[in-house]
Amino acid sequence: MNKLKSVLAWLQKSPIVKAVVIWIVALIVLAFFVDKLMLPLFAGKFAKTGPVPNLEGLSQEAAEAALTDAGFKYEWLEEGRYNSQIPAGMVLVQMPAAGRTAKLGRTVKLTKSLGLREVEIPDLRGKSQKQAGISLTRAGLVQGEIVKGAHQSIPRGVVIRTIPMA
Repeated sequence: MNKLKSVLAWLQKSPIVKAVVIWIVALIVLAFFVDKLMLPLFAGKFAKTGPVPNLEGLSQEAAEAALTDAGFKYEWLEEGRYNSQIPAGMVLVQMPAAGRTAKLGRTVKLTKSLGLREVEIPDLRGKSQKQAGISLTRAGLVQGEIVKGAHQSIPRGVVIRTIPMA
């Protein structure tokens, strides 16, 4: 007990201990300053933000004007996507999504619609159901309803006709 008191008295009088305590306090204050003020400044946390406008279905000119007015930049992605609801040349997808809050000056990426995709319907007459399904998948089509029927000269399980026709 006596030794412990003498060690504590020495630590209180020692200049090295005082210097270490001062350095530890200084590092804690510096870490707080960097965390609360410097990092948000570099990350742009104090930058102005705004909602991203809804551009889906707009023409290229209208979308660019809406983004410029809202304070954003824009970039058109080279690849487009086929879509049956949005006509060709109109905005199909935007990133970030409409209504999201983003930093003003951020680039919004836009994808154009290629419109309705037209494909040639393969001739499936005389093929088995399995072969017909493979042919449809290769053409990018989905098999619809199968209507069964009977015919004397056509074997069971063979495609007789398609709607629409090939």
